[in-house]
Amino acid sequence: MKRQSYLITALLLSFISLNATQFTKVYICKSPTSYSYHKGYCEGLKRCTHNIDSVTVQEAKTMGKDHPCGYCYR
Repeated sequence: MKRQSYLITALLLSFISLNATQFTKVYICKSPTSYSYHKGYCEGLKRCTHNIDSVTVQEAKTMGKDHPCGYCYR
């Protein structure tokens, strides 16, 4: 019974964490060749020569920016 309670708690916490990540604000470069989303302080994002937008992770993935940046998400 105690083990089952721990399992349910772990599943609920992971579900809540996953949903919170989907609504986290990230930044994307509006370049047609970019494919990553970034944190605000990212060196890679500073090199963007196009417009930069703030969106949720879910929106970024919908826009084709479906990979976290290799610099700021190490």
